[in-house]
Amino acid sequence: MGVTVNVDGMGENSKSLWHKLYFAWSDKLLPEKNQFIASWNGDDTVLNIDGRLVFVYGKNIEESSEQIGKVVPENIIPSIAKYMVQAPNSILDALWLYYFNIFQDALYKRTEFFKNISSDAFFYHANKMLKEEGRDDVETFFKESFKEEMTQRIDVKSITIPEEILQMMVDKGEKVEPTHILNELVKLNERITMNRSLSNIEHSIDFGDLFQCINSEDGLCEYWLCITAKCDCRRPEKISNNYIFIGGESCKDKRAIVEAEKQYFSYVEIETEKNSNVISVEWYSKISSIYITDNKVKRGCTIQGSIRGAQKEFKYIGNVKENFAQRMANRAFADGNRVGISLAKMEV
Repeated sequence: MGVTVNVDGMGENSKSLWHKLYFAWSDKLLPEKNQFIASWNGDDTVLNIDGRLVFVYGKNIEESSEQIGKVVPENIIPSIAKYMVQAPNSILDALWLYYFNIFQDALYKRTEFFKNISSDAFFYHANKMLKEEGRDDVETFFKESFKEEMTQRIDVKSITIPEEILQMMVDKGEKVEPTHILNELVKLNERITMNRSLSNIEHSIDFGDLFQCINSEDGLCEYWLCITAKCDCRRPEKISNNYIFIGGESCKDKRAIVEAEKQYFSYVEIETEKNSNVISVEWYSKISSIYITDNKVKRGCTIQGSIRGAQKEFKYIGNVKENFAQRMANRAFADGNRVGISLAKMEV
């Protein structure tokens, strides 16, 4: 049994109402065709609606008094526990609840920004940042300060994964054959290496920003990673809008997983009008300059850039986390600074 959105014959008023009732929570629009959105999870007490679980309980009616009885916790907790054990990702669900409770507890307490530092010092610094670096940097500074405060609070709690869950993870992991889940491992690496928070907001081109060249003919690489220093990204006029990039090409997932920590790869989600797919990209060490004047980017947008005298379109894919992008940059700059020598030698 399941629930399907039937859009046939719906008037505009009905569509608007349906959107408010069902899709507002995830910013989704009413689908253009019938779409399956809900299903029963193995029995008739748990309904999965667009990823949200609804537990259904009946009330007993006493024949003599016709009074409806209450649903007590003793009825609710066992059924939730039963579902979590049987669910495909039960261990991950349990970990999510565990960390969610700890994070929520930390968020309830008021954050004391810059404790023991006067507000005048902060206002002076914020004013200088706003004038010299722009609003984006001021907002990033605030967000990073808040995240650091939250992280410190959570670390103080000395969080450890419960031994039972840890042992279950180890037992299940030993039974997994990695060659059977290559695509899933690529997806996992994409989650580990990509900075989703920065990728989804509009910002000036930054260190670690990754692009796909839409028209990459004439021997140009398809993918490009910005390795321009952050200070130059904030003041592109100082580099005459010539950003430093390295190029890369898609490669086989197996090689990108086998040599993930030895070679230089990124794992990126490529979206099209019909679907999305996570692929592996191998980076080269050759440095190139791309002239870009319209430097505001956000996931999915396209900008113009000039490379080797040719005007090209670059689609913004996302931002690679700084430590992973820095590894690519270190290799590229080291390769460019290598010194070749020629001396008398003898073969032995």
